[in-house]
Amino acid sequence: MRRLQPALAWGLAGAGAALLVLGWYGVSGQSLTAKQLPYLVSGGLGGIALVVLAAALLTTQDVRRQLERLDRMEQRVTTLYDLLVEELVPAATDAAEVVRVPGGSTYHRPTCPLVAGKETSPLGPADRLALTPCDVCQPAAA
Repeated sequence: MRRLQPALAWGLAGAGAALLVLGWYGVSGQSLTAKQLPYLVSGGLGGIALVVLAAALLTTQDVRRQLERLDRMEQRVTTLYDLLVEELVPAATDAAEVVRVPGGSTYHRPTCPLVAGKETSPLGPADRLALTPCDVCQPAAA
């Protein structure tokens, strides 16, 4: 349907333009206003409706294409960010030697008394930049 949408939209635009021309031709042949109204209603309003529908279809197709392009760009930026963060993370400690408590603001050694008995998770590459080292166990000094 995505491939047919632009063709359908241009077909509707052409049909709308044809209705507008036919409505104009019908109105131009009548001198009485009462006889012009049917041409205005059928040709004019119908043509305008088809042209507006065609414009809406073309606009949604363009917006969809731009959003897909933006999604691809966002994935590329995320990939580049992850690569940069991995290089910026200090290599002083191994990720297996450092843990964090979910929702916490610091990272610790697994033997730190502040995390004893708590649920911990390994430190990710971006966590090292977002969190600060614990003052008690000093994992950055390892």
